[in-house]
Amino acid sequence: MERTPDSVFKYPMKAAIDNAQRISYMDTCMRFGWKEVGYSPGHGGVMQVVCYGPSLKKTWEKIDPALPIITVSGARGFLVERGIVPKYHADMDPREHKLRFLRNPHPRTTYLMASCCHPMSWALLCGLDVRIFHVWNGHQIERWCDIKGQRQAMIYTGSHVGGCAIRLAQRMGYRKFIVHGMDMSFETDATHAGGHGGPVHKQEVEFVNDVPFITSKISVNMADEMLHWLKTDPIDAT
Repeated sequence: MERTPDSVFKYPMKAAIDNAQRISYMDTCMRFGWKEVGYSPGHGGVMQVVCYGPSLKKTWEKIDPALPIITVSGARGFLVERGIVPKYHADMDPREHKLRFLRNPHPRTTYLMASCCHPMSWALLCGLDVRIFHVWNGHQIERWCDIKGQRQAMIYTGSHVGGCAIRLAQRMGYRKFIVHGMDMSFETDATHAGGHGGPVHKQEVEFVNDVPFITSKISVNMADEMLHWLKTDPIDAT
């Protein structure tokens, strides 16, 4: 998949950390010897992608525990608290506050982790099934992957972890998706289905077909990117 052009984004995109720090985190990850996320040809499986938007509070009971589930952010803990153990959990965010979503990991979940995640992630996941991938973020990352012989594990994930989860599932052969909680808008003051931490995003009002949505600049960018993906690389999703 090709990189999303900058022209797609309404607002300027800022990286969470610079590439020097990102590569330092990647080097730390590689010392643990984790296996990479494997590649499988397309098959008929259905993947449920569960994000942490406010609507998850209304739709979680529709999730089928018999089908594979991949969670992101706080959705893993949200489901486990309700007796549903996801098959996979994905993360690509290097910021320290994201560690809260890896605490109390479930042993039946496989953790699909970007090598650029915070270095403290690996101690939290020690002894569990962890598979890694490398987030494309420019030529410096490409060169690092080439030097390390890791080009095959590099993925263009896009700017948000929900899209990343879909790309990882595609890598594992899934072509049909049922998506929960990928809202990119708020429910009054609620930005997520539960506690999240991290910086508070300034609220913005955006109109879609004359309908107002409370959102943020970063969420608008994520929505625009997702729409761009659906136009250029359509997926079967509900």
